[in-house]
Amino acid sequence: MKSLLSILAVLLGQCLYAQTVYLSLPATAKASELRAAERLQFYLEKMTGAPVQMGTPPTAQGNPLIFIGQSPATKAFGFQIPERLEEDAYFLEGKKGAFALSGGGEMGAEYAVYTLLELLGCR
Repeated sequence: MKSLLSILAVLLGQCLYAQTVYLSLPATAKASELRAAERLQFYLEKMTGAPVQMGTPPTAQGNPLIFIGQSPATKAFGFQIPERLEEDAYFLEGKKGAFALSGGGEMGAEYAVYTLLELLGCR
């Protein structure tokens, strides 16, 4: 948990001083992943004032990067998201200054986003 908190601190600091925050979605993103990304985009912009750009895996060198959903880019970055998650279960991991969020069923990805936002201090 301590490493997750330190990565959260880095992410929030990066968001506050970054020119752009990137949300990376798989090319075949599910509707639930798109909804989750839109929620995260809205609240991160409100919390930090930094613009949040969504799209398929960008090259976000030096900028905060948050992956939503399973894609080749998440694997290339070193995240090992389980292939299948139970209904409403979610995955949240941070490493190398980036985050990966994923979820099972219709609400899992949104639950991952809400958890990340709560850890960042959003209520």
